[in-house]
Amino acid sequence: MKKTNILSFFYLFFIFILIIQLVSQIKSGYAKESYGITEWLINYQGGFVRRGLLGELLYHLNSVHYFSIYSLILSICLILYLVLIIFFVRSFKKKNFPTYILPFVFFLGAPVINNFWVRKDILLILIFILVIYYSLKEIKWSVIFVNIFLVLGILIHESIGFFTLPILVLILFRRLKNSTNTSNLKTFLVLMFQLLPSIFAFCLCIMNKGSLYISNQIWNSWKPIQFPIQSINNSTVPTAIAGLSWSLKTGFIFAINTLKNFNDGIYAPIAWFLILVLIYYILINSNLLSINFKSAVRNDLNRINLSKVLIFQFISIWPLFILGWDYGRWVFYWVSTSFAIIILLPHEMLQTLFPNSITLISKKITDTFDSTLGKSNRQTYIIILLLGVPTFSWELSYFLHSSPLVIVLRFISDNIQKIYTMISWHPLN
Repeated sequence: MKKTNILSFFYLFFIFILIIQLVSQIKSGYAKESYGITEWLINYQGGFVRRGLLGELLYHLNSVHYFSIYSLILSICLILYLVLIIFFVRSFKKKNFPTYILPFVFFLGAPVINNFWVRKDILLILIFILVIYYSLKEIKWSVIFVNIFLVLGILIHESIGFFTLPILVLILFRRLKNSTNTSNLKTFLVLMFQLLPSIFAFCLCIMNKGSLYISNQIWNSWKPIQFPIQSINNSTVPTAIAGLSWSLKTGFIFAINTLKNFNDGIYAPIAWFLILVLIYYILINSNLLSINFKSAVRNDLNRINLSKVLIFQFISIWPLFILGWDYGRWVFYWVSTSFAIIILLPHEMLQTLFPNSITLISKKITDTFDSTLGKSNRQTYIIILLLGVPTFSWELSYFLHSSPLVIVLRFISDNIQKIYTMISWHPLN
């Protein structure tokens, strides 16, 4: 069998394993107290608080007509995940981008590999796509739609403000500048007025972070409602709800703990720096990759534009790396929003949209990568198959368990073990 056929089979087998993992996660289910489920249960029963919009809607839906809130949450999350996959697959094929990178742990494979698809992250990315889409529409009320979607997103989870507002400001500033031809200061002031609802909602959610009283009230409101899997003793408020009362200092403690992390003899900041560097390297060289593993790949992804978007979005998301340690999720935000921007924004706009400083930083980093690591499709394939991205913090086991090669080897090994167990129970006479 040719080497290219073996690699192609490995790639398709890897995708098959991800599908099996997703089905297995659905069958295994999620406890009522699990982080993903309880994140959806945050409501306004203790007063207005960040992240409470969807939980409040679910709470009132349950009171109006009885149905399984658990099944509804899982169904919504699964549908949203499929919609996101369809969006990127269709967009990549339409624009002749390298679809090879889609299923890996730094992109669409992350929600399954690191098991966070039952959270609000995928919904936030889809709202981000809607916001950027309407920010580009040359219609009279486009800014109204932008604010409606962004305010809804912020009320669902305030983290959307970090990776949406900066790029949105650039896009709308350019539109205003081209249409009014006024001074930069006046254009910026008009822009701030246009985005006032979104900025107000973002500040409101940051200020109303929650308290112990609110957390207890939220959890008490859901106690009478039974879930298929739940603890017998549900007096303790789950982390996703209890976390609403955490102070800014608590968030910084996670970052400080990372600076003190030497798990498995590897210093966590160094490990994460290398992971981020390798992801950037893979993405800017993704034009070299193909599902057919041919040496001559012809993709239309503009490397220079992609590099600028990646740098800009990483700077936008950087506060999340300080405020929390769910670094795998932040990577998912970074990569998926960057490619959404590349898909939605015209090539001509991307060339001139960013400040000169971003362009210079991007060029410097890319040139450094090219001179030190080179541009080799074989090297990129090897890195992408070995690279893991832990969900949070740092442990070598988290890294390995999310590596494509280890995922495939573990799947094969688990099934061999099952066969061996069956044989051992039914020995041949």
